[in-house]
This record gives sequence, C-alpha cells and structure tokens, in this order.
Amino acid sequence: MNLIHVKAQSVFLITAILWGITTIILTPPFQVPDEPAHFYKSLQVAEGKLFPENFQNQVGGYFPKGSNRIATFFDYTFLESGYRFGFHDLAEALKIRPDTSAVTFIQFPNTARIFPVPYFPQAFGIMIGKLFFNSPLVWFYAGRLFNLIAWISLLFFAIKIVPVHKWTMVLLALLPMHINLAASQSADAFTNAISFLGIAIFLRLIFTKDYMRWKSVFWMLLVLLLVSLSKNVYITIGLLFFQIPKTKFQTRRFYNLSLVLVAFIGILGFLAGSFYTSKVYHLVEPGVSFFPHFANSVPPVDHLKQIRFILANPVEYLFILADSLINQWQVLIYSGIGVLGWLNVSLPLWYYSFMAITVLCMAFFESSENIVVKLKNKLLFLLVVIITIVLICTISYLTWTPVGQNTIDGLQGRYFIPILPLVFVLFYNCRLKIPHHAGVIVTLVALLISFVVSNVTLYEKYWCLL
Repeated sequence: MNLIHVKAQSVFLITAILWGITTIILTPPFQVPDEPAHFYKSLQVAEGKLFPENFQNQVGGYFPKGSNRIATFFDYTFLESGYRFGFHDLAEALKIRPDTSAVTFIQFPNTARIFPVPYFPQAFGIMIGKLFFNSPLVWFYAGRLFNLIAWISLLFFAIKIVPVHKWTMVLLALLPMHINLAASQSADAFTNAISFLGIAIFLRLIFTKDYMRWKSVFWMLLVLLLVSLSKNVYITIGLLFFQIPKTKFQTRRFYNLSLVLVAFIGILGFLAGSFYTSKVYHLVEPGVSFFPHFANSVPPVDHLKQIRFILANPVEYLFILADSLINQWQVLIYSGIGVLGWLNVSLPLWYYSFMAITVLCMAFFESSENIVVKLKNKLLFLLVVIITIVLICTISYLTWTPVGQNTIDGLQGRYFIPILPLVFVLFYNCRLKIPHHAGVIVTLVALLISFVVSNVTLYEKYWCLL
C-alpha cells in the first residue's frame, strides 16, 4: 500500500462510519449529557413545532402520553449504582408505546432555548422512524443515526477542502468526546461540524491562490449563518474574513460588498438566535427561575445581576475568568479529549497525555507545500480564539454561576471543540516537518488506539452481554 496516496478525508470517512456506529451501539440511550432534553427538542422539531411551549412557568412541549417513559427507563442514575445493560433491556424498551389519545407536558428548558437548526438532522431521522415504527426507542436511534450522518458529511468536506493541517483536523474530528456527541441526540454535533467547516472554508480562502467568486462568497455566508444559528458565540470565526487577501477580489467594490454581507449575515444570525432565546425566556413569568433545579440555589443564579456585576467590575471579572481557566485547565483538557457518558466515564489517564501530545506534535510538524502561515495570520487567529473563549466563559458565568461567586461554574472542554482547528494552526511551521507517509502512520496508529480505548471503556461501563 502506497501511503503517499492515502487521503485524509478518506481515512476520516471510513473511521468515522465504523467508530460512529459502534458508539451508537455501545452508548445506551440517554447516556450523553442532556440527551433526554436534546431528544425532546428533536421530537418537537420533528412534529413541526419550531418554538417551545409552556405550562405553569415550565418550558418544554406537549407530547403523546408516555413519551417520557423511554428516558425514565434509561435513567442514568441507575448506572451510578453499578447497573449494566443487556439485550433484554433494549427488548423491554422496544415495547414502550406512546398513547396518542392523550398528551403530557415534558419540560426541557436547557434545550428549549436553542434555535432549531442544529436539531434538523435528528428531527429528520425521527420523522423517518415514525413512518415505520410507533416506538420511541426506534425514533431515538434514528435520530442518533441521522445526526451522525450529518456530522460525518460536514466534516468530510471540511477535511477535504482545508489546505493546511488535514491530518491534524482528522485527529481533532475523531477525538472520543467529538465522536460521543456525534453519535447522540446532542445539538453540539452539528455545531461542532459546521464550525469546523466554516474554519476550513476561511483557511482555504486565505491560503490558496484561487480568486474569490460569488460562489465562494455564497458558501462562506451560508456556513456563517448556520454557525450563528447553531450557537451564536462561534460567529467569531467570521473575523477570519479580514485575513483573506484583498488581491483575491477582482474589484474593491466586490471586496467591500462581501465584507458588508459577512457583517450582515453575522449580525442577522446573532440577532435571530438572541431573539429566539429571549422569546423562550419570556415564557416564564418575571421572578420565576427559568431552570427549576436552580430555583432554590443559595446564592441564586441571576444572569441580569451577573451582567451588572461584569459591567461594574470588568477588571475583577477578567481575573475571575483567568483564575477559573487556570484552576480547571486539566479538567477542560480531559473533558475536551473525552470524558464520556454523563461526564462520568473517564478514559485511562495515560490516554489523555498520549492524545494531547500526539495532536500537538502533529500540529507542529505537519505542513503543506507552498503554504506559509505568517505571524499576522496567527495573531488574528489568536485574537479569534481569545474572544471566543471569553464569550464561552461569560455565557457559563451568566447561565450557571451563582451571583457573587469568584469562580465560573459549568465550563466543559467540549464547549471549546468548535475552535480547536484554529488553536492548533497557531503551531503551524514550515521549517520542521514530517513526510506525508509519516503523518499517515501516526494518525492511523492514534486512531486505532483511540477506537479500542473508547469502545472498551464504554463496553466495560455499560454492558453485560456475556
């Protein structure tokens, strides 16, 4: 086999299909963070309801009676007592049928506030499942499968078109945490994949010699819109437009018009997402906690008071942010690489060091012919990364952190996955590099180890088939 002809996107495609399907099988239903809430949101979108409903200051939706029995059946708290699944559990769950003659209200405030776009793949899968089976379990797995298909498709094209760090992007795309989200009902799968594709498009426009065409502008704008509607914090990647050489535009008017369109799409997506979230929050009466489980917290979570604190004490807040990142750096790295299940299934400790070092070395030694990432490029990339990190931390501070607390709660490594390609481009260099076939071998070995470690860990945690 001549490794020189092995393409990164082909390796990703084969590995992602195999690993994704095994992860769908080995991860029992609802064993991914907030997966019950993601499923109900997907089910709501599949029924053509793009906006959540409310009942007695609770936000969620009305579904056929008994629709929540499937999530209760696989309650993750059972697993904390050491319970392990077998085929008989799936057989019993398959018998659960919703009662279409009556409805029940199910609350899911944490996902109700998310714009519907990242739920379209799951919703489509659920619609297909509903055509043939009256089983919530079948709907659930159909949603997982179509979420995986959409994720693979977006990342396949991202890896295919990115001009630098193809093999690094393969490793980042196939981190266990990334796969775990892709093989679930989580909206993060679409958000991560569309962000990777957006970054790949910009890197291609920046570093290749192709001139800008309206076709290029169209795809750039479409992906930016999807990014902003999925999770508007990642619209910061639109700042990469300023790194596209002006000489690539045939006229100055074309450049200015493209810039205006990028700004317009970014603002439009941000406002649409913000308006949607605001309307959802207004389903709950003033003074009532949007998140019921935080209603009795002492001190309480109040995003308006947190905003006032940040505006009044910006320097103190930056110290809180920096201190939180420094104190939680190890947890963030581990959970970004892969802490599976409900963030309670850790991989072997040696694996985290192995994978972090492998990705870092690949980013440092992998370079493309005739492509130079200049200091001015890296400075803007760094700026985008910093702005995005600050926004992510601020959202966690507003949403999950009690008023007056001097550390930020709710930070997880998976929130930083969408910007990882930009983070590692900062290590790109042209002086020290490895041959193509060496990069292929390193990637294949790392993926094989990751595949085995991840699947064995999931099997030992959840299943008892023998």
